[in-house]
Amino acid sequence: MSDGSSSNTKHNKKRKSFLRPTASALNPTLTNVSPEFLEKLKNSPRWQDIVDLICKELNLPDINTRSGLKKIHRDFDTIHRTLHTLYAVTHSDKVAGAVVGIFGKLAEDGILLRRIIKETGFLDMAVTMLDDWDTTERTCVVIVIQSLCRAISKCDVDLCPQVVQEAAPMLMRVLEERPFPDNDSQETALEALIVIALSHCVRPVCLVPEGHKPSAVLKKLDTKRLNRLMVSLARRPIYFDHVFKHFVSSTYACSSAYWATPSAIDFLVACTRSVQLEIRNTAIVSLLLLHAPIEEPEDTSIQNPETFLNDMQQKLSAAPERILVKIGKRGPERSEMVLMIQTIVQFRDYMVALLASPSTDWIALGHKLVELILQSEYLPNGTWISEGLRGHRNWPCASFFDTLPHCAKAIRAQAKSPADHDKADILDIKYCIATQQKDSARRIARNSIKRSSEIAFFYYAASIDAEPYEGLHYSKKGLKCSELTDYVRFNLLYRASTHALELAQMKLMERNVGEGYAFAMSALEDSRTYLRECPLDSRRLRSNVYVYALSLMLVKGPELTVNSPELKEAQEKLDWVDEYAKFEGRPILRTRERLTTITLLRRLDHAWEDWSAVLRQVDAHHNCHHVHPHNTDEYLATLLSRSNFQQCDINSGHKAERKGYGVDLPTPKGDSPSDLYRCSWCRTPSAVLKRCKACEKARYCDEACQSRHWNEHRKDCGERSNKT
Repeated sequence: MSDGSSSNTKHNKKRKSFLRPTASALNPTLTNVSPEFLEKLKNSPRWQDIVDLICKELNLPDINTRSGLKKIHRDFDTIHRTLHTLYAVTHSDKVAGAVVGIFGKLAEDGILLRRIIKETGFLDMAVTMLDDWDTTERTCVVIVIQSLCRAISKCDVDLCPQVVQEAAPMLMRVLEERPFPDNDSQETALEALIVIALSHCVRPVCLVPEGHKPSAVLKKLDTKRLNRLMVSLARRPIYFDHVFKHFVSSTYACSSAYWATPSAIDFLVACTRSVQLEIRNTAIVSLLLLHAPIEEPEDTSIQNPETFLNDMQQKLSAAPERILVKIGKRGPERSEMVLMIQTIVQFRDYMVALLASPSTDWIALGHKLVELILQSEYLPNGTWISEGLRGHRNWPCASFFDTLPHCAKAIRAQAKSPADHDKADILDIKYCIATQQKDSARRIARNSIKRSSEIAFFYYAASIDAEPYEGLHYSKKGLKCSELTDYVRFNLLYRASTHALELAQMKLMERNVGEGYAFAMSALEDSRTYLRECPLDSRRLRSNVYVYALSLMLVKGPELTVNSPELKEAQEKLDWVDEYAKFEGRPILRTRERLTTITLLRRLDHAWEDWSAVLRQVDAHHNCHHVHPHNTDEYLATLLSRSNFQQCDINSGHKAERKGYGVDLPTPKGDSPSDLYRCSWCRTPSAVLKRCKACEKARYCDEACQSRHWNEHRKDCGERSNKT
């Protein structure tokens, strides 16, 4: 070996220590490489000349031809050992860089790439050379980075853990420490290549499904350092997409790293003001996942109604004036707490009265119980104290709830009208709900709707624990019923808004912008109605505040400021529900929706100010504008007109065409974008509505909606049909 290359002692030691076994064991024929060959390699001015000399000297096939690659496939073990030996015995950065470059070139073949990553130690070779990038010839560093990063960027998901373990720390170090002058196009391109490779290999490792533990590889990775690096890169718009993808894939598995890097959380909060609807949605979903590991499940149930009744009666009698004024603000008779107390007392009285009655009038009792069921969600269960009740009268009920199916059976046996059957079904449904037989409750409710489509309680029951689309479908239809008690109406509004928000997030994650926007608008409208009209002691008001705040940020993010009335309204309602929960003595559970809402409201001022310039540049780069709730959307109309609505499945969807990450949609005259996806009667959002054959303007979920809308639609339909 020549003495001229002995200066890089540290680098040479690392390169030799990498090899296992020794160079002679790998390929004995190369232990004595000719000095003339090494001299030619060192004096070659072009990298291609070096590669050609190596291939010629080692009798390697032509790596640029298909036939040559076939030979390499057949004799890969021998070839990669030969290249290893050359790497080990040569103390030249040029030769070592050329070997890495050859492996990088071979990695363009997908099958060879897998073997190169798994069998050759290619990653260690490249990382070892980059470890001394400040003392290594620049062109050699460039070749190594290009070869390494291009190979990494082609790796399948199953190879990423190995890549992260062996190469990610070095890529992070190079980005942190090596200068990349902005005025040097080759350097900026090289930096971009590293960012792409790092993001590509880290993202699959960070993407851990809920309920699963992070891999051992991810636990060893310094995710706090990675987050700090990504935040610094995000301030350069050219890297925004890659950084954003990293952040949204890692919030769940790397949540502790985010709490240690507040600027990363601020970045996600700031993205809720992007004019790009998909970015706003993904940022919100990522924040929800960030809080998932520390959340507590929501619970609005009352475990012991008797204890609850006694406690609340005492608390109301000594309640501060402010609490009483708030509860009675929308009418004391509408107070959910007052109705619950009245219902519990009446139900208990009915049960106690059965003891004194010489005979049980199940029908009369059933009619009374139906009124209570439609008035309040909670009925107290219990048993009769008298031990002789069952024995003396063959009493069929073991608990208060057991009276419900007996009343239903009696009413149904002597039914004289559809209304009697409706009441019997309400009793059976309530019994199923109370005893956690929710599948049975939904089945009975769906059958009842076929007979009596104007009973809102049936739609409420059909939406319980239903899939999002089905739940939204029944909730929206139920809200169109003529007679609605507060209890049923606000439960339907709550279900409609939560299902719509879930569907909006799902559709937007699928990049279906049209449907996603329609669902988001539906969630915002229904949650806002609930917020402004419900009794202020409603037990679901707290959860509704979260839905309202999240759907507000999703729909109107770019329009909002810290002084926007809508945000102030959300904060005021959140403060109130917390105050009322403390008055009730109810725990304020840390659900992911609550934690995300609080994070947004507390951080948005600073985050929006800090990242506004970057977001403007990113949005301008994607040539996007905000889709305003009152604008229209030619894209949606085109999508709808392409669909065969008479034959499509009600649950099917359509992928939205899109330009980059943006929502660049023209705004012709006509319906609003949400209207184009809304049933003309019940307002359920859907991309597969069936159009009225006469006017081709109105759209419906099904024939039932069209029939119920006909009285209202008849005149307008006739006028449009005549014009056509």
